[in-house]
Amino acid sequence: MIIASSMVFFGLMLLGLVSDMRTQRIPKWITVPGVVLGLTAGALAGWAGLGAAFAGAFLGMLVGTVLFALGALGGGDVKLLAVVGAFLGPMGLGYALLAGGAIGGILGLWIAIRRGVILPTLLNTRDLGMNLLTLGRRGDRMTLDSAAAIRVPYGVAIALGGLIARFVVMPGLLT
Repeated sequence: MIIASSMVFFGLMLLGLVSDMRTQRIPKWITVPGVVLGLTAGALAGWAGLGAAFAGAFLGMLVGTVLFALGALGGGDVKLLAVVGAFLGPMGLGYALLAGGAIGGILGLWIAIRRGVILPTLLNTRDLGMNLLTLGRRGDRMTLDSAAAIRVPYGVAIALGGLIARFVVMPGLLT
């Protein structure tokens, strides 16, 4: 059963990744069944598995919703984080967030270099960091709607982070 769950998770992450790359959207027909399947896989592992699946899905939605409210993620990204949490639980979600954050940063730098806007991007990043550290007293707060914002297909980073967490950091789940 664990191998089947891993294959379903792999397929969902692949669908989310490809969809975000092609259309910059992650449709509900991927994420809603994904959360249900993650919760079902957790339930098949017993009460502890179901609890971990619910906690992971909840934390994924919570973290994603905060980032959405800050203008850092889109709605599909939030739901994809819930899918990752439902399948991997809270600890796996944490690993996925770390890996996905690193991958998202690399994607952002790559896009900025390709567009020839690396220096303005780094300065905007500095301003955003200053804004966050001073609770809005200094620096500019950039969002996805800001004119100078670089749109990164963050679903790609979330999906790859989830796959790294599942198959590299937590491979023992396959046994």
